Amino acid sequence: MSVWGVVYDDVTSNAFYLLDTPIATLDQIQTRLTACGCSVPEELVWTVVYQVSSALLHMVEAGLPYTPLALDNIFLLRDRLALENMLSRKHR
Repeated sequence: MSVWGVVYDDVTSNAFYLLDTPIATLDQIQTRLTACGCSVPEELVWTVVYQVSSALLHMVEAGLPYTPLALDNIFLLRDRLALENMLSRKHR
């Protein structure tokens, strides 16, 4: 995901990242569609395949690390997909 800015709190030494706000993960979308008896639209499937494979190719060519991909770490943003960058999950 895109990081638009970083804010530091001098008192607590915490860093806060300003990120895009995801609409939902692909897992959530698939679950909602299945619950109402619908299937994932073919256009969305091909969009996901294209964007994720393009992102993976770029990361491999640039030697960038990435987390294992799954439906719960690919996010739908307003007009595009975003991969988990480990900044949006709480961890040490």
